[in-house]
Formats: sequence, C-alpha cells, structure tokens
Amino acid sequence: MTNYYTHSGNEHNDWHLLREHLEAVGHLAEQFAEKNNIALKEAAYWSGLLHNLGKYRDEFQQYLKKERDRGSETHHAVYGAALAYQNNWLGPAFAIAGHHAGLHDLDQLQTLICDTRYRIDERLLSIVKRFEKELGTIVKNITEPHFVVDDPHRLEFYARMLFSTLIDADFLDTETHYTGKQRDSLQLDTLLVKTLLQRLIEEKNSKPQTGELNAVRSRLFQQCLDKAEEKPGFFH
Repeated sequence: MTNYYTHSGNEHNDWHLLREHLEAVGHLAEQFAEKNNIALKEAAYWSGLLHNLGKYRDEFQQYLKKERDRGSETHHAVYGAALAYQNNWLGPAFAIAGHHAGLHDLDQLQTLICDTRYRIDERLLSIVKRFEKELGTIVKNITEPHFVVDDPHRLEFYARMLFSTLIDADFLDTETHYTGKQRDSLQLDTLLVKTLLQRLIEEKNSKPQTGELNAVRSRLFQQCLDKAEEKPGFFH
C-alpha cells in the first residue's frame, strides 16, 4: 500500500501520514466548533477532513520528498475547496481555500477554483478515490448553520469562525508532529478574565477619545461590553 504524507520527518525522522493528519484536524476542528456554536460542528469536521485533499496528488508527494520544486502543480488547498464548492458547502469552501493564503472574497474563490492550471474537473475524481480508500466515503450533504441564510453579515461571521477552527486545528496537529507533544490547554478562571478585561478597558481609555473615528470605536467597544452581559448568541 502506498503511504501518502502531509509533512516531512520530525527530529526522529517520523513522517506525518496524511490520513492521520486529516482525521486529527477534522476532530479537533469539530471540538472547537462544538464549544463555540454546535451549528458549526459538521462543517468544521469536514473542513478539517478535506483541507489537505490535494496532498493526495503524486506531484505534492514528490515535492514533499524534494523530488520537484514548489509550483502550481503542488498547490493543494484548491482541490478540497473545489469539492466543497461543488457540493454547495460555502463555509468549508472558504475555509479550505484560505487555510494557507487567508480568506478570499467570493469572486477570488470562484477564480481560484476555475483556474485552468489546476484542471479540477480532470483531477478531482482520482484524488477523491485515494482519500476515500483511506478515510471512507465523502458525504454529499452536510448541515450548515441555518442562521446564515440570506444574511451576508452572518455568512461572513460563520466563514470567519469556521476558518479559525480549521487554522487552529491544523496548526496544533502539525505542531504536535514536529514537537512530539500536545500543547497544554489554557484555563481562564473568572478572576483572570476580569483582570484582563480591566487592562483592556484601561488601555482603551488611555487612547485619544476625540474625533469621529474614535467616537465610532468607542461606541463599538461599548456595544461589545453590553452584549457580553446577554446570553451567548449572534450579534451584529
């Protein structure tokens, strides 16, 4: 059986198997989403599973082994993003496409997926077959948050939250591969949170308060403080 890798050897010369990385990132992203908004859970999981789908290409494997140089043939994020976009998974499409480059605008995402250099229609099927042989069938439908429907502000917030869960999960699992240990979770107690918030307020109050822009900033800051007193939810 051919092994597909996502990262080169660590200090022990252990290479990072692609299937193990995808599973780990999927589950980590799912956990992060569940703690913030359970409606993002399924989209976060599939974003993690598919974010490195393009690394199943021979060209990427050759690049990882220093058998070829980096270029359009070794670009990997576009393939998972294209699959998500074809399935109408808009949130995962944005998150996957941007997990190295940063979030795209919609027209940039569409341009990326349609770029003829990547020959998506020709290559995607074979890549998916390799993925499914190792990790199982890719579903056709996922549940994305109902609250994003017909509201561009909520959709943007959703995409940014999903992007954040994927970036954190990807970074942490990659770090674990190279360091050999998982990073300890930070625990914030109530006293520490209050102390940090008070420092933030003091820092904000030390800044100039005059002028139209500063007035807008102050109103926004106060709105955030006011909303923090309410039950968790989506605010805009």
